[in-house]
Amino acid sequence: MDNFSFKFAGYRSRQPADAHQRHSPKNYEEIRKPVKLEALTITPALIEWLRGLPASVRPRNLILKFPRVANKLAHAAERPKVVDRLLNEYMLDDRGGRKGFPFDVLQELANLREYYDGLEREE
Repeated sequence: MDNFSFKFAGYRSRQPADAHQRHSPKNYEEIRKPVKLEALTITPALIEWLRGLPASVRPRNLILKFPRVANKLAHAAERPKVVDRLLNEYMLDDRGGRKGFPFDVLQELANLREYYDGLEREE
């Protein structure tokens, strides 16, 4: 019997690279709202929020890399349940296929979670 070699070609290898995105139930890149310029700048609400946070909890990398997310948290700061929901959304991928945050930003989000959890326990 002759020896021969072959290369296994899996199912995905026969599809275009973006086939999964085209056929997924929701392609969030296509349905995402356009980003407003205000969302990409440091707003007065964000500055006030930062002033009220202990220095050890201030999310510097989040602000520099994801100002839109920082602004959303700042606008929700007076509503702990909304902050909790937002932190859940940012830290847990319930949609699938997200890139996720870099480790430094994820650590800052975890620090914020711990801080806000501590405030709830005090009440």
